[in-house]
Amino acid sequence: MAIPSAISEARREELNDEFKELSHGAKDLSPITPQEHRARVAKLAGLLKEAKVDGYLVEPGSTFEYLTGKGWWLSERLFGIVVLADGNVLWVAPAFEGEIVRGLMAGTEDAPGLGGEFLGWDEHEYAYAPLAAALKKKGVERLAVEPRLRHFIAYEMGELLGHDRIVYGAPLTQALRAAKDTHELQLMRRANELTQRAFEAVHERLKPGITARQISEMFTVAQERLGLTKVWNLSLIDANAAEPHGSTDDTPLEKGSLLLVDTGGSLYGYQSDNTRTWVIDGEVPDEVQKVWRVVQSAQQAAFRALEPGVPAKVVDQAARKVIADAGYGAGYETFTHRLGHGIGMDVHEPPYCDGGSEAILEPGMCFSNEPGIYLRGKFGVRLENIVSVTEDGGEVYGPWQESPLAPR
Repeated sequence: MAIPSAISEARREELNDEFKELSHGAKDLSPITPQEHRARVAKLAGLLKEAKVDGYLVEPGSTFEYLTGKGWWLSERLFGIVVLADGNVLWVAPAFEGEIVRGLMAGTEDAPGLGGEFLGWDEHEYAYAPLAAALKKKGVERLAVEPRLRHFIAYEMGELLGHDRIVYGAPLTQALRAAKDTHELQLMRRANELTQRAFEAVHERLKPGITARQISEMFTVAQERLGLTKVWNLSLIDANAAEPHGSTDDTPLEKGSLLLVDTGGSLYGYQSDNTRTWVIDGEVPDEVQKVWRVVQSAQQAAFRALEPGVPAKVVDQAARKVIADAGYGAGYETFTHRLGHGIGMDVHEPPYCDGGSEAILEPGMCFSNEPGIYLRGKFGVRLENIVSVTEDGGEVYGPWQESPLAPR
């Protein structure tokens, strides 16, 4: 994933006018509601009871937002929540942030917060001793830490509670977030459909002389006009596409150039991620055509392998076999990365579709399906769609790319 360079005010104004036919494409959908956030906390409390864990500590990030609907920033000061196995929520933050935190806890009349209890700590005492004392008072014997919780916080809590009582919370996080519910899947589907609409809109405007950096700017503004935020983009031309995460630079398009674009954005907190590879305004060379069709076949083989009860590694293996059988090398010789990643509130999140993943697929799990072949110094081809596991197989969000002549 790449973040485009800042777009100048004049350039943004120009592109907004260029894409004026595009408008917000998700006004019929709603963000996650306060009631849904409370249900998520209750679900986590149930998971804690099953795991015989008493609390779950998380600081700001996607899991914090998943549970609370609120955002915050990271600093050296601990700010976070502990979800307890009884369903209560303990907010911990510097005491001088108390008024703000109580506002987050209460929410508004239209969007009530989670409520809970506030534990403030003063600068001279740091967070760890007050939090450990509060948890002991509440009978917390085992404390799970969210996987992205910073190490110094987990270490300090271990010093006070006992390191053997600090539990790595990755299995809890995956059980909580990996399988998306109906509302989440609706947002995921629309986010990816909107990104694909941006592909069509930008493609219609591409011509020789436009640089990769300008293409990136076009994708950013097109997706923003469609309602996505935090848009990111990777636009690679010809040999630059031979590196999966190559450089978006000032290489210009020429007639017959191969263009690889990997892009996405956020819709009410849920992510899109699509990649298309196609030839601009020219005939497709035989070698490109061959590689493109092999990658297409690998993508379809992976999709056919998608079903509940299957280990995620089997899906990766299905795509890799097609590429190896076509003569492009086994293992990571030309298909140099995993097949895909989980996706939801994070663009990349567990579980992953790689050759070592023993994660068992469940309905509601969402993944990128993105095989590629990269011929260093020449070109690369990657095709990516977001797919979800259903009760009897899989679903793709938006159409597959059909040929190397256009991204649709």
